[in-house]
Amino acid sequence: NNYTGDMKMTIDALMNDLKIMKDEIKDIKEINTVLMNKLDKAYDDRIELRASNYSMKDQLKGIADA
Repeated sequence: NNYTGDMKMTIDALMNDLKIMKDEIKDIKEINTVLMNKLDKAYDDRIELRASNYSMKDQLKGIADA
């Protein structure tokens, strides 16, 4: 029966596509994790720089007021 053979090939192709999609999803999740870590680092750096900036402004204001 040729129909059964065609169905088998279709199921095999779908299973292969599913495996490819699962691998791609895994890659996307890994990339997302890396990007989120970089975003967290950038955010932490920004907070640190802002605190440093306020500290320097306070020091300069103290010098100007002296």
